[in-house]
Amino acid sequence: MEDSGEFIDFMVRYKDWVAIKRMAIRPETKEEEIAYHLSSIENSIDSKIYKILGINTDELDKLAGSLGSKKGADSLSDALKMLDSKEMKAKIKGACKTETVAPLARAYLLNRIMAKLNFPTSVTPEALEKLFPETKIRLPGRLGRKAKSQKGQ
Repeated sequence: MEDSGEFIDFMVRYKDWVAIKRMAIRPETKEEEIAYHLSSIENSIDSKIYKILGINTDELDKLAGSLGSKKGADSLSDALKMLDSKEMKAKIKGACKTETVAPLARAYLLNRIMAKLNFPTSVTPEALEKLFPETKIRLPGRLGRKAKSQKGQ
């Protein structure tokens, strides 16, 4: 079979972050597989941008988890109202190394709230796998590597 010469290569080495994602695109490669691969790259990048800017994403994730217990528009509306409160703005600023990045921290928090309440704002690998179960999409951990055997087993 002839290689089409198309591919996706993504490599990062920055401080303690190393990410390598490669994919050869052949004539039989489905668009869903390409979308999955690109969304996994987006996931990798998205999780690091905020941390690189000095935003404590763990703190914001906890905050998002505390807002709205039910999925749906009513909970989303309540969470959005809370997002503009003085208390919430102070918590957002507290999660930032500098006040300059607070608007970006707010965007991160908003995205996490939206996802938690079942209003995703981007395409995720998990969503694609659910939509296209017939496509052989490989999630991390299923990359053909053997799991390390545990002692005593």
